[in-house]
Amino acid sequence: MAKYEFMDNFRSITADEFRQMGVKFFANECGSQKRYLVYWSPKEDFANFGIGHFIWLKAGSRLPFVEQFPELIAFYLEKNEPLPEFINRHKFTGCPWNNRDELDGDPVKEVLIEWLASTTYIQAGFIIFKAMDSMTEILDRNPHVIPSLKELSKTPQGRFAVVDYLNFKGTGLDPAERLKGEGWGLLHVLEGMKLPDLDSFITSAKEVLTRRVDNYTDERNDLSFLDGWIKRVEGYR
Repeated sequence: MAKYEFMDNFRSITADEFRQMGVKFFANECGSQKRYLVYWSPKEDFANFGIGHFIWLKAGSRLPFVEQFPELIAFYLEKNEPLPEFINRHKFTGCPWNNRDELDGDPVKEVLIEWLASTTYIQAGFIIFKAMDSMTEILDRNPHVIPSLKELSKTPQGRFAVVDYLNFKGTGLDPAERLKGEGWGLLHVLEGMKLPDLDSFITSAKEVLTRRVDNYTDERNDLSFLDGWIKRVEGYR
């Protein structure tokens, strides 16, 4: 018997729901545009890869974000999926480019885009499996959010909201992911819900994301991203 029986609602999603989730991940992170499968924003200090815009940090980087691309590489290997030679060579070295210009000027960027475009189903599976592990970790340490997550798990819209937000902003468990002592992960959204339903999840997510922007310093500020973040969570309905 599963420790949290309602987690079976995520494990037993249909093939059609899985496909729709993948399409929505790609839309939310890449605007459904293939060229954004490998992208280094001029407003960020790291590169993003795949339909989940998985972060790959340079060796030695110290940023308040969880690095996911190395985990995705490990997932490909676990599933016996081939990797491009370039990725095999650098899978343990950290991101090999120092900045956006270096990445954009490297011909291997197009090779990686084609590889990622041809394996979106692997990335979608990674997002969902990782989300289930993350939810269990959240619940083990914070059982007071079980009722909210249980209700959200009952509908495709609720399931997508939880999984997408986890990929988008993480669990909220890492103490490094804090600004002025406050986090922005799924845990914080669940704790801010007034009722165990999707509308309350969306309201709480908007409040948490706005607080993150308010807590940033003048040197590093997410204000320019906030409208897009709000639009994204509004799309969970």
